[in-house]
Amino acid sequence: MSFPQKSNGNRILRRVRPRDSSTPPPLIDISVSQVQALDSAAEYYHYQYQLLKDTIEKLGLKDAVYAYMQKNDLTMQDLNDPAVFQRVVDALESVAYSSVLVGTAAVELTLPSSYDLRKQGRVGQIKNQGQCASCVGFSSSSVIESTMMTLGQTLTASPSDIFFCLGTGAAHCATGWNVGDAASKIQSYGFVEDSCFPYPSTALASGQDATCVHSSCSRHMDLQMTLLTGNQGVAMQRVKRNMMTNGAVLTWIVIYASFDTMTSCRNQEDASGNPISAWKLQSTDTTPLGGHAIACVGWNDSLQAWLCQNSWGSSWGNNGFFWIGYGQAGVMGEAYGFF
Repeated sequence: MSFPQKSNGNRILRRVRPRDSSTPPPLIDISVSQVQALDSAAEYYHYQYQLLKDTIEKLGLKDAVYAYMQKNDLTMQDLNDPAVFQRVVDALESVAYSSVLVGTAAVELTLPSSYDLRKQGRVGQIKNQGQCASCVGFSSSSVIESTMMTLGQTLTASPSDIFFCLGTGAAHCATGWNVGDAASKIQSYGFVEDSCFPYPSTALASGQDATCVHSSCSRHMDLQMTLLTGNQGVAMQRVKRNMMTNGAVLTWIVIYASFDTMTSCRNQEDASGNPISAWKLQSTDTTPLGGHAIACVGWNDSLQAWLCQNSWGSSWGNNGFFWIGYGQAGVMGEAYGFF
């Protein structure tokens, strides 16, 4: 991938064009150096994960773990018990088989080749951020809703509260916010339901910042945040495990021209909802336009792609969802989960 020439890595990239309903919402302002860092991290994490999986396959470690489990009458469900998991790792660890490789192989046995939280009934509502760069608030609310469903509670979280209250002073319709700060604020200050602070029509239609509404609603203080990336080879394994056990994952991507339309990412699934294609960078995508926060809700190893939820309305993509290739446009270069 090529990037714009720069004399200053902190130069801000900003898509400039009129705002109207026929074009996607404004994007998060990002610097050239941020683009390079996110893109490099995503490619590295995905490469290291595939390298680990190839090594495990070559050594036959999954077969070894499975044989040990059969011999000791253990099930896949048993591997969710930390004590049992450590017992398996300790039993197979040797000079040739490091604890990291054995542990990775054991976890891989529990991961299906494809997963879709939609089919589990654990995805949040498809929403529309309109003409405000409030994608961080919307994607965070979708992740919260998915996590709460996993915990047995169905609700609609307020993206307005996340963006205009938790992000006070930092989040703006013209420039956006960042996913790390949002995840940290949600852990510290909780969230409110959408009825407490509905999305302002002025933000939706004309991209105007709103003043925080301090409602009398009690704040949900249920969730803890975890950074899923940063652990090199096992980062993508951690992302998959989080989706299965806790729900959707919060991440962000770099937007390029081939993605930046209201008609992109359509027809990626067949009539039965099975994926048939995924968005990938095109040869013409040489200039980053900005950042965009999303909630990812599944994967497909055959397609080599993540399933993600957008906030550009249900008419965009595949009823508001889309598939994006592993490591493309910085996806999962930075990712958070709640539990």
